[in-house]
Amino acid sequence: MFSVRPEDAREGMDDQTPIVFPGITREDFDSFLNYQFRHILPRNDENALVAILNLGHFFQYDAAQADARLALEDLNTFRASRKFILGLRNNIKEWIKDGFQSLVALPYVELSWTADIEPMGLHAYHAVVSTRSTIDAHRRLISYVPPPVEHDASCSFNLGCNIGWRQEWRNKVAMHLMHPDEGLTGEVVLNWLEDVEINDVNKACKDATIRRLRENRVLTQEEEIVARALRDLGIA
Repeated sequence: MFSVRPEDAREGMDDQTPIVFPGITREDFDSFLNYQFRHILPRNDENALVAILNLGHFFQYDAAQADARLALEDLNTFRASRKFILGLRNNIKEWIKDGFQSLVALPYVELSWTADIEPMGLHAYHAVVSTRSTIDAHRRLISYVPPPVEHDASCSFNLGCNIGWRQEWRNKVAMHLMHPDEGLTGEVVLNWLEDVEINDVNKACKDATIRRLRENRVLTQEEEIVARALRDLGIA
């Protein structure tokens, strides 16, 4: 690990000339050495685990990366923004996807400059913000413009069916989609519509309308918005 010749040949020879790794603190390096030589994995110390993960990636030490990753995933304090940042830094694609999806989902996680935005980088931060904005605009559009009813041959009163559908959409579906803290995804809304009985709406018409909505993917467009943003970040 230390076979690479340093710029200063005196590095590491005594306490006055320590080995220098840009961006790595003494505490980070101590955590890594404790893991490597003493086999100590501090499962409840998130910062120490992050140091082991980062330095394991830096030194291409697979065991350190794997152990730190599993321990971090077990922590309840492991935030989506940190998972996303560490995924980008250490090329962990699953973390990039999971973290990004959590950051663009409702309720929105508040991001700070020091802890989140700066280490994330402006390109990744722009991807998060622009994706949130695109999803929000899409939700507003489908919330305020109810899709037309696909009438079944058994429907005896198309006008009443239309009115009942529009009222259900504007009074309930829009609320579920736009709720700031508990907003539902389009897929969840479709599943909910399948199970609910809507006043004055013929069940066959409702079922046909939901089938059409699934086919044209109007309510599930968020998945493609997120996938497109991840592709722009280089994550297929």
